[in-house]
Amino acid sequence: MMRPNEADEKPLEALAGVIALSTCFPSQQLLAEEASEANRATPIFVAHGTEDDVVALEMGTQARESLKHRGYKLEWYEYPMSHAICLKEIEISGGCLEARMAGC
Repeated sequence: MMRPNEADEKPLEALAGVIALSTCFPSQQLLAEEASEANRATPIFVAHGTEDDVVALEMGTQARESLKHRGYKLEWYEYPMSHAICLKEIEISGGCLEARMAGC
């Protein structure tokens, strides 16, 4: 039996959650093509540094708006820092992870 290319498969089960730190979408088209209904309700935590000199804050806010436009619910946080992480970001994202994994 021939198995489809794994790269062509979309997740059949929902992800437990997504934690995205100082990131953006490389392609809006890719997001549209690869989105899975199984993950429409997946909790998404997004944080971005307001002084990020690697991934501009504007790129992060564009990704946020794209997700919201497609019906995803997310938690968005901004921190006064560059392309880094801070203790508050770790505490909040960790709390989100703990809450999500409590039922496992």
